[in-house]
Amino acid sequence: MNEKDGRKGLPEKIALCLSGGGYRAAGFHLGTFDYLEHLGLLSKVSILSTVSGGTFVGIPFAVSLVEKDPFSKLFNDCYKFIRDQRYMENILQFLGTERPDRPGCRRNMIQAAAELYANSFLRDSRTGKPYLFETLLDSDVPLTAIFNATSFYSGESFVFQKGEKGASFAGSFQGHLPKEKIGSIRLGDIAAASSCFPGGFEPLAFPQDFVWEKAPSLAECRTPLSVRMPETIPLMDGGVADNVGLTTALLAIESGEDDPDLIIASDVDRKPIDLYPDFPLKPNGPSFIQKLSRIGMTIQSLHFWLIAVVVFLASAMIGEGIYTWRQFEREGFRWLPLFFYLVALMLSIGVGGGILFVCRLFRQGLLGWFDEKMGGEKGRSWKIFKKLTLGHAANMVKVRISSIFAMTSNIFMNCIRELAYVVTKFNPDYNYRFVEDTIYRVREKMGSDFFDNVLTPPQDERIPGRKYPSEKLLSVVDAIMNMDSTLWWQKEYQLPCLVACGQISLCVSMYDRYFELGRRDPEIQELLNRLAEDWKLLNENPYHFLEERYPDLGPFPLPPKGTR
Repeated sequence: MNEKDGRKGLPEKIALCLSGGGYRAAGFHLGTFDYLEHLGLLSKVSILSTVSGGTFVGIPFAVSLVEKDPFSKLFNDCYKFIRDQRYMENILQFLGTERPDRPGCRRNMIQAAAELYANSFLRDSRTGKPYLFETLLDSDVPLTAIFNATSFYSGESFVFQKGEKGASFAGSFQGHLPKEKIGSIRLGDIAAASSCFPGGFEPLAFPQDFVWEKAPSLAECRTPLSVRMPETIPLMDGGVADNVGLTTALLAIESGEDDPDLIIASDVDRKPIDLYPDFPLKPNGPSFIQKLSRIGMTIQSLHFWLIAVVVFLASAMIGEGIYTWRQFEREGFRWLPLFFYLVALMLSIGVGGGILFVCRLFRQGLLGWFDEKMGGEKGRSWKIFKKLTLGHAANMVKVRISSIFAMTSNIFMNCIRELAYVVTKFNPDYNYRFVEDTIYRVREKMGSDFFDNVLTPPQDERIPGRKYPSEKLLSVVDAIMNMDSTLWWQKEYQLPCLVACGQISLCVSMYDRYFELGRRDPEIQELLNRLAEDWKLLNENPYHFLEERYPDLGPFPLPPKGTR
């Protein structure tokens, strides 16, 4: 691959990193797997590092190697699970069952997810039992598998690693459990820890929330951790520490696990310039805030009308009470009028009390806190804020909340992601063998002359009037490039689009990586010719490989025109 490094020809060993991103990531990585298999390179994967949604397909891939299953079975099983699984329905169903049979005995959504994984796609179909980590640890498969979570105790990656040449363990730099202690962990629990994204799930407690099938005592599990770590380690999504899994793959290489010829980062993160797409360019924001802006009501006016509502409710209840009392004097005591009056009274007290509480909380709580921190006179903040219109106030709240979400879910994660990429790209030991395979790869390359002068059919093979990339191919790429990272499907076309995009992006990324080398290496030139032919086929039909290799999984609907 690199003459000064002595590496030539096709890669013999590949390190493959699968990013997080829910089902969006799982579908894209399934396409990456399939295209590597199509090129005859999937068997060359010697290091696998997965995060969150990447773990959904990464663990089944590792298990399929142990079971010696054909790749077509792996693809079919994963595709059907991702397509057909009613994720939230099954989780809610588990929450209503009896007390979970696990050391922590907690019942929450992340444990329900662990049960779903362990008893569906990570269950041995022959025995009916969940796969355990020892399935991988005790195998002779030449693969270093790293499944990434994040320790919310130390803020670093917490990995479940099956080493090929080095150590197998579960833990982090702060402490870890050796191979002998972790074999009975269910792979479903590992998948849950790796995909436990903040906000959607609760932290998964290690070791209490894990099902230890061969039942070592919790004391045995904690002993190797107890020197520098607490008895319970809260684990969450591996993407919090590194959403690509690149850093742990590089650490495995540095520790002597293997020395791959090629490092592929299959990545569905958003494009760095599109991390805060919801930022409003105008102060009136979405439709609800636009309506508030048109009304023009100020906070002071709203405060006045809320107090007026309280006064009205109080007056109405006093009047109704007098009327009911006089009715009793005329007709005698009856329970039904008293019941209706008490219900109305309680509702009025609840509404009026709630209004007064919110007003007091805003004026004396929030604005009082501002006055105290700013060192100004008491009530000064109210004099300023009461002049704001509801539209401007609502927009201020919206922008702050959305910016916090962008910071925690995109900005911080992108900083860590870019750091891992910088370490790889600018390290002379890695940069020449690194392939950055992103979900927006095609659109990114359209900003250069790549498709005009590099990856383009010869002049005599071009179809008159056809552009590369074709509109049909771009419609598939654009349909899912900015798709949200969810655990459900909103449109039927999303999964086939993701798989096709995984194939398309890797085709482009591999051609970009090997183009210069092909001039000096006939073996590489043969690969480039094959990639160019695939590119032509994918432009004609983005679902070419799906329809050719997996017709039984169809139909594969295309996205509507203009979908982005």
